[in-house]
Formats: sequence, structure tokens, C-alpha cells
Amino acid sequence: MTGKRPRRCERLGAEWETHRPAVFGAAYRLLGSAADAEDVALIALWSEVEGTPPRRASTRS
Repeated sequence: MTGKRPRRCERLGAEWETHRPAVFGAAYRLLGSAADAEDVALIALWSEVEGTPPRRASTRS
């Protein structure tokens, strides 16, 4: 198992570096905040690493 995970992580890391600017840019245009856009970009990355879709944030206060 240790052989598969590092290769997958390396591949995802390389793909992430390629697509990160586009993900961040889209999130920034939608949200208008660099901090929020970075959060969304990292959530997208981690959901890909974990193999699960991102969860919706609660809008309740």
C-alpha cells in the first residue's frame, strides 16, 4: 500500500500546482475574498485527496 499512496499524492500534487491558480481565481471572483478563496481551494484539494465530494457549508447562524 505504501507504494501506491506516495505516487498518487505526487500525481495529485503536480496536478494541483497546475490547476490551483484557476481554482483560486474562480473562487475569488465568486467570493470576493482572498482568504475565503484560499479556503475553498484547499477544500477542493483535500476532497480530491480523500476521494470524497466537498461538503456544503452550513448557512445557519
